[in-house]
Amino acid sequence: MSAISEPIVGTFQHAASSRIDTAKLCLDLDSDQIIVSDHLSDGVLQRQSYSSCSMSSRLPGVPMALSFGDGASFTPADPDFSWPNSSKSSSFIYWLERKWLYGLLAIGLMIGFLTGMVKVAIPFAAVQVASVVPMTISQEMGQQSLSLLDQLYFEESELESDTMAQVQGNWDVLLKRLELPQEHYQLQFRSWHLGPNAMALADGTVVVTDSIVELMQDDLHLLDAILLHEIGHVEHRHSLQAVIRTTVTTVLYAIIFGDIEGAGEVVLGAGVGLVDLSFSREMEREADQFAYQHLLEIDRSSKDFAMALRKLKSAYPVTDSDDKKDWNYLQSHPDIDQRIEARPH
Repeated sequence: MSAISEPIVGTFQHAASSRIDTAKLCLDLDSDQIIVSDHLSDGVLQRQSYSSCSMSSRLPGVPMALSFGDGASFTPADPDFSWPNSSKSSSFIYWLERKWLYGLLAIGLMIGFLTGMVKVAIPFAAVQVASVVPMTISQEMGQQSLSLLDQLYFEESELESDTMAQVQGNWDVLLKRLELPQEHYQLQFRSWHLGPNAMALADGTVVVTDSIVELMQDDLHLLDAILLHEIGHVEHRHSLQAVIRTTVTTVLYAIIFGDIEGAGEVVLGAGVGLVDLSFSREMEREADQFAYQHLLEIDRSSKDFAMALRKLKSAYPVTDSDDKKDWNYLQSHPDIDQRIEARPH
């Protein structure tokens, strides 16, 4: 005996037409057949297999429309009607929406899950993954980043050749005393209009701007402390970690909120995103500690880094310029006084 449902009363919208008729639908699950007929004349309006139909999402107070392959649709008159074998996930969402307290709880759990992923799980995974990424990838990332920065922001350095030679000499001595392979590190000089800055790229390139060299001109040993901080970023592979964090976080949000195509664009454009990435505060603290510890190892005072930070702070007075705020060397860093207090005594 066939499992034929009682006629379901509703409205039928014809394919490629605005015409809507009052209709009834009979569903035979055993034969997987649907017959839609006119409510008054019983004339057949649609005949199709049930499994080939699609259903709208289930929302409180909104009938679940059944769509046919040719574009026609049937909408039950009863807003609480549920189609047999409809999606369990859709039913669960419908249940949450009707039970708003449970819905709020689910939202809270989702926020907690996302917070845990973004604050704990993803940063931990980024450290592990970054440690095993081949050096060739780091080199490619660094080269692309410098190329983009040159195109978008940097100009050729205007420093005196003697000044550049002195800074380069100090840099070479620094690498030698730290026993770091000089072929893995390069110092680059650039000019730009947004003030004193230094940045580390994934391949070991450290860029210093003319204005930061000029700021430290009378105390170039203080610039060494800033360079140690940037070397700390390279040694901890912070650039890679930042890219991994940003990419995984974006993909996670895209999966949860349904924008998979957008996530793909972000993954493909991760190299371009390097230009706008800033290191997290914990990464900055790690780089600070690297600078403090290695200053002591080469018989220098940890005060050098503290003094360099104070000089940088003085170079960035409070301003309403949004552009300058965006690229302020101290903008994404922890509070400068906290950083100075964190130095070993």
